[in-house]
Amino acid sequence: MHTPGPWSVGQTRNMRNIDPRLQPMWETLVHVGDGADQGNCLAIAYLGGKGAISQMKEDIEANARLIAAAPAMFELIKKHLEDSGCDGDLCARVWHDDFRKLIRKVEGE
Repeated sequence: MHTPGPWSVGQTRNMRNIDPRLQPMWETLVHVGDGADQGNCLAIAYLGGKGAISQMKEDIEANARLIAAAPAMFELIKKHLEDSGCDGDLCARVWHDDFRKLIRKVEGE
């Protein structure tokens, strides 16, 4: 069993601001709960090292969004696999719309 969703993305922090002795590194927390009610930290998307520059900040935020979308993706796939009794064309349109919404969420739109 997994921790049920929703999961949400927290703030991205430059850890070097916390301790200047650290190599440049970024972390973004993934929380249980939606954005308004962020609960316990579930995961930390982390990227660091000598090459940790601002582009990596964008990458780490994208990784955190993908992690946070996992419960929604899992439930969406289960739902569509269970809804196999509908008309093929109708199913394709509904699935297409649902998957597009999920992709926009993962991409941060």
